[in-house]
Amino acid sequence: MKPFARFGLAFALVGAIGACSGDSTGPTYDETVDAGDALGVAESSYLLLHDLMDAVGSAGGVAAPMVTRIREAIAQGIAPVALPAGMGLAGWRPIDQGRVPRPEPTAGGIALVAPGCTTSESGMDAGGDPIDANGNGVPDDYQSTVRCEVTETLGGDSVVTTHVVYEVRVRERTGDLFGYDLLVHQLQQFRSNFGFHQDMETRQEEGISFRSDRVGVKVLSSLALSVQPIGDSVVHTAEQLERMAMTYAPEDPIGLESELPDGEVTLDGEVRYVNTDIPIAVRFLLDTPEPLQYSAACVISDDQAFVGGIMRGRFDGRSSVGFTLDFDVCGEELTYDTFGIEEEAPGAPRFRP
Repeated sequence: MKPFARFGLAFALVGAIGACSGDSTGPTYDETVDAGDALGVAESSYLLLHDLMDAVGSAGGVAAPMVTRIREAIAQGIAPVALPAGMGLAGWRPIDQGRVPRPEPTAGGIALVAPGCTTSESGMDAGGDPIDANGNGVPDDYQSTVRCEVTETLGGDSVVTTHVVYEVRVRERTGDLFGYDLLVHQLQQFRSNFGFHQDMETRQEEGISFRSDRVGVKVLSSLALSVQPIGDSVVHTAEQLERMAMTYAPEDPIGLESELPDGEVTLDGEVRYVNTDIPIAVRFLLDTPEPLQYSAACVISDDQAFVGGIMRGRFDGRSSVGFTLDFDVCGEELTYDTFGIEEEAPGAPRFRP
């Protein structure tokens, strides 16, 4: 099995949710990992790393594309959720998303409106729009929470209550040349009078901090499921989480319209997958024991961002089990290797952005 499908997109604010190994409220992570899962995490992390580096470059154009990205992220965060293949649980009932109350973005695609639901907002001006003192399209500090509840009688004596929460927070980083933090959160809960419980929750956090001496870009994307079928005393759960925080330190100071010079890149991240039905509880912690060397010339000539340094994934944070991606000279394939994993990965790995 290869559970690690990419389900999160680009640049975001970090803030890990859930529990780490050893936390009594969270899962106990598996003792071993197979080569296929390690390779899946390596490939996913490699692509996300390049997404984040692309975000650093696109910040040079700044306001217009970033505001567009914020609007797209909000629209994506409140949209119907499609479950990744293989993430289902025993007793999980497909959700008719057409019956789920759903808000519509307004006020430039940032604020939410949902007739029949309760909405609480802050950071609005007298006209009902998010306050934007410098007029660059990014709200100074806006927050909106929409709560909806619908009760229906289905199939005679079956009564189902649907409770939905949508939350959006956008805050500009006024101390930076350009920067913002964004959170889009969606929770769907279903309860029946016969004891059926089912929850689905998504969380997406994004952000960027652009300064002359460094650029920080971060992402967190998660999907969590839980279900308790009728007559079952067990709550079945599944979770996918992907987060990464990257810092680019240029050799020379940069401005908003600057081309990116050579520089060093460091990162901190986590990928985890939990499913109580399989059962599996696996996570990798990501870092750069040797900073990655960004090459502006190689990006132009070979579409390869890094020409040195090591990216590492440690299984459950252990120094004895995991993988490394060793970046080499421009135009040459990086070296993928594992440590503490005896079997070989299926197929020949190939890493290109």
